[in-house]
Amino acid sequence: MLSITIDASTFAPPFSNPTADSVYLFVERLLDWTDTLDRGNARILTSRSTSEVLIRCELYPLRPHIRRLLAQTGVVEYDANTIAAVVETLLNRSTTLEDAFLVTDVLASQLSFSPDTFSTYSPALLREECQKCALLIAILRTHADDPSLDNHAIAVRARRGDHVIRVTAILDILEHTRTDLGSLPLPPTSFEGSIVVCDSFSDYLQTVEETSLWQTATGNQDLDLAIRIALLKDRRHRGVGADWNGLPRFAIGGLFFASVASCGSLSGSGLAQRTLRAVVETIEHLNLAATHHLRTGAGGGNPQRMRDADGAWRRDIDYEYHLHYWECSGGFVELASIVVHNDFTIPE
Repeated sequence: MLSITIDASTFAPPFSNPTADSVYLFVERLLDWTDTLDRGNARILTSRSTSEVLIRCELYPLRPHIRRLLAQTGVVEYDANTIAAVVETLLNRSTTLEDAFLVTDVLASQLSFSPDTFSTYSPALLREECQKCALLIAILRTHADDPSLDNHAIAVRARRGDHVIRVTAILDILEHTRTDLGSLPLPPTSFEGSIVVCDSFSDYLQTVEETSLWQTATGNQDLDLAIRIALLKDRRHRGVGADWNGLPRFAIGGLFFASVASCGSLSGSGLAQRTLRAVVETIEHLNLAATHHLRTGAGGGNPQRMRDADGAWRRDIDYEYHLHYWECSGGFVELASIVVHNDFTIPE
């Protein structure tokens, strides 16, 4: 499951020399994360202290601040009630970081980030809250035995530079109820780790390693996610319109995962990459020279195998392994199985 922690700054209305563009960007980010939550594309987390920090920074309740902001910048496309309702929905429906990862608090000194995405955050209390969340995630990514953290990122107000930020600190206190932090020395201790940051769901997807997702898959749902990310990245690489919610339709057959696991595609990164490449090309109908009819017999004159109006096809992954799939009458591909060189069967 993809997961993102939205830091408190994303919910804070722009108040330092605001412009119409900064208001539009503020609302655009909120709507983007709401859409992500509504579609179930990722688990959304927020700090338990987000509302309290916004109140203490005199930025919450939002409605009076947003009314002044809209009047000051001349933005008439939105109203204060609608924007505030979006923020409240995100805060109410998101999972708390502390509950999700069984951490309560962290205190540290000599905390630094490189590059320092948080240096422009104000007031200071807002900056400190976002830095604390970032440090907690960095600690867990470094020391916890939790695969869900492999592709976890922090959504910040605006990403500047790299997606990866180095984090160093002297840990003084870490409160948690986890059982997998045995490699973390008892505080006080020096710490060095990293976090991944993004500023939108589309930006976040660029940080997810699809091959890693494929190799840690436990079923077709995980393979589906890895394929979608591979499709998105391929479309961007080719300069084709890349929208997560507008990717080409495809289906995964009921026996596909078992065939992927049995051929070793989950364990070898080279084969996993080649398999994903073949799947993307199949769905996008690219490199058609590597495809052949899957026939009813070994002879070249045998007809193509059919399933009602669906045609069976075979694509080369490499010399040893091949992808079998159905070109469906509905205009989409159904991935059927990964097979070895002399296997010409296909699940129906």
